[in-house]
Amino acid sequence: MDEVLSHYSSAKITKSEMIKDVPCIEVNDGALPHKILLTRSSRRPALRSTEEEALLSLVERRIGEFQPNLLLTYGGLQAERRIHRLARQHKIPVVFYLHNSIYKRTETFTDVDLILVPSKFLSDFYKERLRIQSRVLFPIFKSNDYIVQHRNPRFITFINPTPDKGLTLFARLVAEAFRKLPQAEFLVLEGRWTQADVARAGLRLDRIPNVKVLPHQKDMKTIYAETLLLLYPSFWVEAFGRTIVEAQMNGIPVLASGWGGIPEALNGGGFLFDIPERCTKNYMAIPTPEEVQPWIDQLRVLLENQKVYEEAQRRAIQAAQAFCPEKIVQEAIDLFKELGVRA
Repeated sequence: MDEVLSHYSSAKITKSEMIKDVPCIEVNDGALPHKILLTRSSRRPALRSTEEEALLSLVERRIGEFQPNLLLTYGGLQAERRIHRLARQHKIPVVFYLHNSIYKRTETFTDVDLILVPSKFLSDFYKERLRIQSRVLFPIFKSNDYIVQHRNPRFITFINPTPDKGLTLFARLVAEAFRKLPQAEFLVLEGRWTQADVARAGLRLDRIPNVKVLPHQKDMKTIYAETLLLLYPSFWVEAFGRTIVEAQMNGIPVLASGWGGIPEALNGGGFLFDIPERCTKNYMAIPTPEEVQPWIDQLRVLLENQKVYEEAQRRAIQAAQAFCPEKIVQEAIDLFKELGVRA
């Protein structure tokens, strides 16, 4: 229960019940109500058949009570497809938010009226893979959650140290920087992996003097307040890159891998680098010193030339303006109106 509520800033349980022997709670997060099934696991593939039936029962009941203008959904397993069909039976448009590159079956989208993707890259990706059409809608950012009023930047920050996010490139980079850029201070913010997970993978970041590790933070403002530069060396095919936009909103220059939807998130701000091909196939492959040297060179310029750094800050802020939340919300409303939904 505490784990569920930890995701909601001011959550209060207003109701609890059993649906087909599965506990269900109603939680209010501000003015937004949530119905949450307390399943055995938060991992979607681990959902039991009885829990799927409870979910379907809850959705059908809420459709009858709430009479929604549209159904916004994601997920490609059997229960989701049944929910799509249920919405169709009630003449409710189905909008599917397709936010990664893992879907491989066109049947997932049979009863979907509109597919939204966070980048043109992902739209083109699925047009080629599954021959499906989609519309680009950038993520909506609640800028007040990320923009810092007073900053004291000192760290080169790496968030979520997992293999797919470029952990081995970061490890090589800080090792090289310790010798070549002794003034550089690095900050690692734990996410899906902790420092213990990294150590079990054979990488001891805690033994490198120029690296500080912090646990996952709910308030990212505290991180951005101390971030001088952001590293985003992802090996994974990123559909977008929310953290990039959050950083650039704060005028933080970003150094990132140059593929997937990352260039769209950078939007002309920041600096892009090639990733060794073997690292995109084996996330634990470690780049050579030569392969991280371009990152070192750019870091050196930004750390040692104030004018270059200030220009990079200006470009970051300018790039982030394309993701104005009011603009994206209006684009979403316009897309929904095309389905006959009244604003």
